[in-house]
Amino acid sequence: MLLEINDDNDERTLMVDVRDDQGDTPLHLALRNKNKKATELLLKYGVDPNSANLKGLTALHIVSQENERYDLAKVLFEICKQKNVTLRVDARDEFGDTPLHLALRSNNKRLVELLLRQGADVNLANEEGSTPLHIVPKTPDSYNLAKMLFEVCDDIGRLINVDAQDKLGNTALHYELKYACLGPRDLMELLLRRGADPNLANEDGSTLLHVLCDGLVQGRSLMKELFRICDDVGRWIDVNARDERGYTPLNLDVFWGWESDSFSLLIGRGADPSLANAHGWTPLHHICKRDETSFFDDETVQVFLEICDENDRTLPIDARNKDGDTPLLVALASGHLVEPLLRRGPDLSLANEEGSTPLHVICKREIEADVLAAKLFGICDEIELTVPIDARDKLGRTPLQWAVANLLPKTVDVLLDRGADLADFVFPTADYLAEDFLPEEPYDSRLNLKLKAASGVLVVVERLAERGYQLTQSDALIIATVFAEHGLFDESADLQVPWYDDEEIATRVETIEIRPDLSLRDLVQLRPEEAENVVEYSDYYEFARSHDFSAFPERYREVCGAHLCDTMCRGFLRRWAVYPFWELIQYRLPVEICETIVEQLTNRDLMNICLAAKGQSS
Repeated sequence: MLLEINDDNDERTLMVDVRDDQGDTPLHLALRNKNKKATELLLKYGVDPNSANLKGLTALHIVSQENERYDLAKVLFEICKQKNVTLRVDARDEFGDTPLHLALRSNNKRLVELLLRQGADVNLANEEGSTPLHIVPKTPDSYNLAKMLFEVCDDIGRLINVDAQDKLGNTALHYELKYACLGPRDLMELLLRRGADPNLANEDGSTLLHVLCDGLVQGRSLMKELFRICDDVGRWIDVNARDERGYTPLNLDVFWGWESDSFSLLIGRGADPSLANAHGWTPLHHICKRDETSFFDDETVQVFLEICDENDRTLPIDARNKDGDTPLLVALASGHLVEPLLRRGPDLSLANEEGSTPLHVICKREIEADVLAAKLFGICDEIELTVPIDARDKLGRTPLQWAVANLLPKTVDVLLDRGADLADFVFPTADYLAEDFLPEEPYDSRLNLKLKAASGVLVVVERLAERGYQLTQSDALIIATVFAEHGLFDESADLQVPWYDDEEIATRVETIEIRPDLSLRDLVQLRPEEAENVVEYSDYYEFARSHDFSAFPERYREVCGAHLCDTMCRGFLRRWAVYPFWELIQYRLPVEICETIVEQLTNRDLMNICLAAKGQSS
């Protein structure tokens, strides 16, 4: 209305390019509010259509932001043409976006065509390096939008750079594959048929195949489509391209745990299963690694091996990564034997950078080490493969030493049954004996590992003794040192309290069986001398690892563990403290008298006597 009034009074001059605090002119506001009449009048009175606000937005940017402003865009172009004013169709906002970028984002096909026919540069990139074609795959109707874009450019003689790369090195085809799971996949075919290079890599070194194999849910079916289309248009795909981490598409595929169909497709197309990434991991390493994210099992390994055989692909089953680990070592470290791989005859003498052979790796595991060891020996017997049982790692330790250090009595039995050398056996030192059983915080009652550690140490010592090993005073000192490190007898002063009679725990103590003829209540009421005659170290060992013990209320679990440690260790400490005590008193009393004195001392005193004999008392 103001403009109409001014039209009747030519002596007044209106400031049509005045700006508000956002830098918007009246034209910006009229277009934003879709006021066609005000737009026409402002243009008639000479408003600058190329004026940009503080965000760099011109009139064309404003009309390109929404799908419903096409008519306003037409008005802009028509009136500017009448007034012989050139509209800057490639003006950039603060992000470097042109009106064409914005029109594509708003899926405004008619406006896209209008801008192109008015001279918009279809290859102009924004601050991120994105051309209009990069925008298309991220829109809901990407195929039809791209189809129209190409058709209009064909009609006006404009060439679209289909391989333009943004600042991340991604092409429109890279984004199409990333967003393909959100809608139809026709755009991939359109881009490839328009000449897009399937082997172009982004700044991470990822080609299209890398994108498809890098955890993309629909990557397998898209991969088949990619090969089909490239075959049809005569395009070769580099299936062995490496990204910046050295991963080939096959390596990525198995890293993410996809199915054998994709292995077969890639290997059938020439993927080399021997190629390793920058850390030396081959596809077979990844397949043999098992964790909570892995979908692989022995059947997958078998299928992978067969696929390689069918395609005459050489598979280095003893390939070593940068840590020196072979696929078999990787499998064993995650607790799996991978029988199909073992039956291929890998070299069991190969050691990693730590000097660990397969048997070393097994003996460093706490869970099912005996099962793995027995299975390893059994299969190797069948295929006549020798297991190096007394190999030493770079610390000079044998598998038997590791089995003892990790408190694995059943594994110790397996090794000794298989001929492990006990004659030259050296008992583990205190720095690694029961090392994995130390709590994260001192006296951590949540993780009461003391009973586990003490029973484990004593039961492996018992197994060694049964096979003829003579425990020495030096060995006993090592054990006393480990007991001290675990704070084994720090709660001894509280053991006079009849905790097992508390109402909360009494029934449970009564019903838990340590062995068929002995309940936990029976055991805790025995004197140590009595318990030594009826309970074996292995009974304590099994109870410490049982659900019955772990299910104890926390405050009772701590005191129960301390009570059982006191009972269990009494005989061992009493026997091995006599001579250190005799040494401490400088042999002034007969050994028999020393034995009598030792009988009267607490376990903590006995442990400290063993340590004091070597100047270690704390």
